[in-house]
Amino acid sequence: MNGPTTGQNGADAIVNYDQSVPIIQGQWYTFEPINLDHYQSVGHMLPKGKRKFLDSIYINHAQLLWSLPEY
Repeated sequence: MNGPTTGQNGADAIVNYDQSVPIIQGQWYTFEPINLDHYQSVGHMLPKGKRKFLDSIYINHAQLLWSLPEY
């Protein structure tokens, strides 16, 4: 699958995210599907178990973004 493009260098690659592989600038990463509807994914009407799950997704994603090198 190809990602967005500026038209100059062709489409950016889309690959499955693997935390054991360094992140490459200009590459798009996919994660496994999250089994929540849109309303739940922003934190509305969730039972405690799913709330913990959702919080861990946001925290893990924030930590991943924080770990990225500056460009």
